[in-house]
Amino acid sequence: MATERPKRALLVEKDSIESITTEVILQHLGFQVQRAKQGMEGVIRATFDVPDLILMSIDMNCGDKPAIDALRAQNQTANTWTIAIMEKTSQEFDEHVRALGFDGHICRPVGLRDLEDAIHCLGQNRASPLR
Repeated sequence: MATERPKRALLVEKDSIESITTEVILQHLGFQVQRAKQGMEGVIRATFDVPDLILMSIDMNCGDKPAIDALRAQNQTANTWTIAIMEKTSQEFDEHVRALGFDGHICRPVGLRDLEDAIHCLGQNRASPLR
């Protein structure tokens, strides 16, 4: 019987306490988690070991550009699901976040139910890499 590849997530977040909490939640959801503290580090990790899901602080940069632009410019990560981590969120932010290149968004502090809902919403919008 073939073993299914584990789901992989990349967490790109500056705040170490927030990233530890979010990592534990992702692991609870069945993900193997890699972490990066800077946008450039996240782009490099994602390019060489493409995750199924990227959770990234919305303000991460890669040089003088938003890190999301660098991820979308790479063939390997152009279609990888990305969720922006923000200080606050509402319906009005949805269009803004999508215009930036993210597939969804979630508010700090990240909670289990909120993250499950965000991933579920992504699955409704396009084919799921998380099967």
